[in-house]
Amino acid sequence: LFLVRLTGLEPARREATDPKSVVSADFTTGAFSPAYYTMIRADRGIMTDMDKLEENRAVINKVDLELVRLFERRMHAVKEIIAYKMEHDLPIRDSGREAAIMKKNSSMLEDPELEPFFREWYAKTIEVSKAYQQMIKGKDE
Repeated sequence: LFLVRLTGLEPARREATDPKSVVSADFTTGAFSPAYYTMIRADRGIMTDMDKLEENRAVINKVDLELVRLFERRMHAVKEIIAYKMEHDLPIRDSGREAAIMKKNSSMLEDPELEPFFREWYAKTIEVSKAYQQMIKGKDE
């Protein structure tokens, strides 16, 4: 067995592995840390189902962090947009633009099976943006 470190994640300190084990341990806390390390059988070059699960969870964790940063960035832009709308007495809702960006963004999907799920997620994103704009507008009134 050998240890493969997943990139982009904080590793456990002073890790060690038992050659008979498929899990690494963090001796500073005594906790197992399969989310940070994946054990692969060198003699077969395969991962166990648990390794695949943990590897995919690590991917999701990394993507979630990116989504958090993108959400903040998006909402800061929304804040600037509502300031402009308030200055020019424009409504929060622009259904023509919402339909156009929904069509444009869903057309960029590479996996067509995901389109209905993307549309649902993106519609909720638009609703959250409008709710944030309404909150800001309400504070100013």
